[in-house]
Amino acid sequence: ELEVPASSIKQKRKIAEVKVDLINMKTKQSDQFKQSVTVQFSDSKEEIEQALRPDVICAVILQQAVDVNKQCVQLRDQGKSERAKKVLLASAKKLEKYAEMYNSTLLRKYAKLNRENAARLSAKQWQRQRSIMCRSISTCLMSFMLLMIMKKF
Repeated sequence: ELEVPASSIKQKRKIAEVKVDLINMKTKQSDQFKQSVTVQFSDSKEEIEQALRPDVICAVILQQAVDVNKQCVQLRDQGKSERAKKVLLASAKKLEKYAEMYNSTLLRKYAKLNRENAARLSAKQWQRQRSIMCRSISTCLMSFMLLMIMKKF
């Protein structure tokens, strides 16, 4: 979450710059990716709608879902499995909505995973499922970062 100071209409402001250095494990070649993020202020609904970036919206929805999954692991650890189940199913519903809106395979897959996770919160299955959920959170974040770097989200 980022708070951007108020600015005048049409003003552009650089709010972030990311630089990633990678080494290709196969070729041993290094790659560098650099990306800046700017915002522009507007009072026009049409301009705002035209400026929406589906890749960024999907990235935010995915990050929110990952945060929800972390919360659900904590809820289940506290014995609140029904609450964790409700939260996972609500997250899956939100992911499905945005997957449909933006035709995102990744959001669709994560929604399916959340539904599966919600069905496997029983005490009998929890230790194994906890491990799977924690691994899927890490895998999702890594996949997402690579897709964003390659601009294939």
